[in-house]
Amino acid sequence: GGALGGLFNSLLAPVLFDSVVEYPLALASGIVLLTFHPGTQPLLSGRRWWLQPALVAMLTFIGLSVPASGMRLALITWGFLLAAVLVSYSVSREHRRFGICVLLMLAVYTAVGGRAYVDVAYASRTFFGTYRVVSGDDPPSYTLLHGTTIHGRQNVGSSEALTYYYPNSVVAQIWESR
Repeated sequence: GGALGGLFNSLLAPVLFDSVVEYPLALASGIVLLTFHPGTQPLLSGRRWWLQPALVAMLTFIGLSVPASGMRLALITWGFLLAAVLVSYSVSREHRRFGICVLLMLAVYTAVGGRAYVDVAYASRTFFGTYRVVSGDDPPSYTLLHGTTIHGRQNVGSSEALTYYYPNSVVAQIWESR
């Protein structure tokens, strides 16, 4: 199983997906296998079984979609996500309902995932990871990301680099000192 998963992740996933989607898929598969096996309590046995999963999906969606910045964004996002986790935990003894709650949190994160306010101009994936070019508005610029690492930023209409090799960077200072 591990060898097949490794082959899939290293050879097939970069060709099939432009983002790292195999990790949420593996997590979802594990949740389904653990919570929906024979012998667990049927999902439809309780009254209003859908209430907690719907609340979890709503809290997760709101937490990931709130427009804010800085510390305010962190507190609002983590507050809503913590509430979703606590609601999920409240049904943890009912394995199938708990599994549905966790799957919904994962699905909402995969669909929204904080990307609601990011304009991705280009996305690709290779054996070495994911690459995205994100456009910014103030001032108009493009940023190159490899995974979560910023590898380059440049304002539109300017030839000046703004990350590694900008005029006052450490690299520029080393070159000037030679």
